Amino acid sequence: MSHTEAQLEALRTHSAMLACPNCRIRSFRTIESHVERNSVRRRRYCCDKCSYRETRFELSSDLYDEYRKLKKDFEALSKFFVNITHEAPEDLKKSVEDIPCYSCEYFEVHGCAFDLPEAGSYEADGCNNFSAKKS
Repeated sequence: MSHTEAQLEALRTHSAMLACPNCRIRSFRTIESHVERNSVRRRRYCCDKCSYRETRFELSSDLYDEYRKLKKDFEALSKFFVNITHEAPEDLKKSVEDIPCYSCEYFEVHGCAFDLPEAGSYEADGCNNFSAKKS
């Protein structure tokens, strides 16, 4: 018995479908595919049964190897920085209320009306132009 072209096409389409990660039914198909920069292929998938959607990126083996090396280097650097900074520096422990600029009448949305570069930072403490906002 021979299959018609329509039947063969339907079989090819069905066999190309993946199992959906959400409902596990073999109805997860590619709805969009294109190559982005660095030869990375972006594919959008959609499940015909539950409408779950997902985007996947396919990398060349060279890009994947580079990613793994960079990830390993990043993890090594992260461990190094965690070991030398056990707690936050004192500047980071201060709150916004400790910065006098936010209660100054000359401090506006875009910064200090006097265009001081220290405005909005802890270094603005002791500013000669400070004037408390009138309630």
